[in-house]
Amino acid sequence: MCGNVANGKFISFFYCIVDVRDRSLAYENAGHCPGQLVRRSGETLSLIGEGAVLGVLPDWNYRNNRLQLEPGGCLVLFTDHVTEAEDARREEFW
Repeated sequence: MCGNVANGKFISFFYCIVDVRDRSLAYENAGHCPGQLVRRSGETLSLIGEGAVLGVLPDWNYRNNRLQLEPGGCLVLFTDHVTEAEDARREEFW
């Protein structure tokens, strides 16, 4: 991928795999907005991961981070279009 990305550009990426058999979640984050796992108790885990953005470091090794899911939890995934939303004056809400 590094050879196909223009200079000064990169790709952010987040993936997760839910294993329903053992109620686990494997994930990695490559510079993207971290997914949020909200437990039934209200505890929130930010799925930051350890990955570098895609297309920049050709020898980077990505790994699966794993965690155990619990009944009643909620996984929230979103893109930077949420965190970089602008008002009518083109000013970010944050």
